[in-house]
Amino acid sequence: ADLRKANLTEADFGAADMRSAVLSGADLTGATFENANMVNADLSGAKLEKTAFKNANLEYAKLGNAALTGADMAKVNLSLANLTKANLEGVNLRWAVLYRANLEGATLSKANLRNADLSRANLAQSNMSDVDLTKTTMDEAKTKTAIFCRTKMPKGEDNSGC
Repeated sequence: ADLRKANLTEADFGAADMRSAVLSGADLTGATFENANMVNADLSGAKLEKTAFKNANLEYAKLGNAALTGADMAKVNLSLANLTKANLEGVNLRWAVLYRANLEGATLSKANLRNADLSRANLAQSNMSDVDLTKTTMDEAKTKTAIFCRTKMPKGEDNSGC
């Protein structure tokens, strides 16, 4: 489906099959995608504030420059997803899988990533201030230029970027 730039605020796509759907630039504020299959969906530049994605499959999804402030992405599969320069401020990503996800330049301040899997994720130049990474797996994650300030790391607090 091609829903580029559509106004779909508060729409319910729960459990929908949206593989390869094109929603780039769409306004999906407050929409529900719980349990949806969104493999390879294009949500780049979409407005997704306070959107519910709980348990959705967003593997290979394109979310670059998307605005996801306050979204619920608990238990979401974002493996190999592109979240370059996305705004994920205050997002709930508890138990989410972000294996090899590209979060370069993304804003994740105040996000909850407890128990998430960030193995081999690219966090270069991302803002991880005030993020909760308690019990998060970060094996081989690229964090060299990420900003950590008041960040609850898997092994204690990191204030190196303050």
